[in-house]
Amino acid sequence: MKSKTPSKNKTKKLASKNKIIKHDINMIKHMKIYELVKHESIAQYLFSKGMLCIACPLAMNETLEQAAVAHGIDADELAHDIYNLLNKSKTTNAKTTKK
Repeated sequence: MKSKTPSKNKTKKLASKNKIIKHDINMIKHMKIYELVKHESIAQYLFSKGMLCIACPLAMNETLEQAAVAHGIDADELAHDIYNLLNKSKTTNAKTTKK
């Protein structure tokens, strides 16, 4: 009978992937708003959260984390959602490129 526990190799790979995701999310938190709003989906997402940073020239030099604090929004949650948006657009682009 096969064991249902993941192999040590799979566990290591998963731990490594989780570490990379945490690193990427941390990087997103420290990105400037102007870098993030270059992606239309991210600009729309921030706008939907009440963050009108895309229209504010002063906020463009703030990081996502600074803007989140100013708006009373959890920066980790924002960064995680943006991470997911970016990965979703990567997979969508990869699928359309293959066709």
